[in-house]
Amino acid sequence: MTTEELFSQCKSNMAKLPDACFAEAEVGVGVVILSRGERSKVPVKTVFPADQLNKALGVSKAQSAAMMFGATFGFHSLLADPDRYTEDGELRDFSSLGPNTPASHVRRLGRTA
Repeated sequence: MTTEELFSQCKSNMAKLPDACFAEAEVGVGVVILSRGERSKVPVKTVFPADQLNKALGVSKAQSAAMMFGATFGFHSLLADPDRYTEDGELRDFSSLGPNTPASHVRRLGRTA
């Protein structure tokens, strides 16, 4: 992909994402807040699960899944696009991942290829 194509993909993905959302991080970390365009996960102390917090913000499970992938691997990634997820936040089609998104990356986010 050219730099222009990466920038275009990133811009397209981020237009579909909220400013911020919550996600369940790795075991032992708990709930984190994710900010659009930022490759970071900030732990938050809360008694509420991420899905409940996102629902209050109007954030879909597809958006949360895409934000988690973007925060982990970059918002230019194909999987930082919420259109690639079901309403339950599950990846729609593994065949479209392409050579730049190894299945091991998807497995690390709790999905299986």
